[in-house]
Amino acid sequence: MRKTDLVFLLCVLICAGLFAARSISRSIPMLSGAVPSGAAALGAAGQPRQVDMARLGRLIEERVLSDHEAEFYEPVGVPSSSGGPGPSEPAAPSKRDMPGQARP
Repeated sequence: MRKTDLVFLLCVLICAGLFAARSISRSIPMLSGAVPSGAAALGAAGQPRQVDMARLGRLIEERVLSDHEAEFYEPVGVPSSSGGPGPSEPAAPSKRDMPGQARP
């Protein structure tokens, strides 16, 4: 083996040893049941929302809401980066988007 091969092998072994040591030191508290200080506590996300499924189903049947997941959405209050209407300016549906309408 050449000298550069030995140096490379030594560097790889050192990195592998550091990785193994860090992994073991992080997993020992988890195995013993202790929660790491940076981990989120259970239930930290809050309470689940109460959803009126009957009203939701009725709105889908009336075609006020669609029954498929949104492809593009932004949180309320965030201005649109696409240049389209913002949250204060709702987009008016076109005749093509209305159900039951004949397309031109």
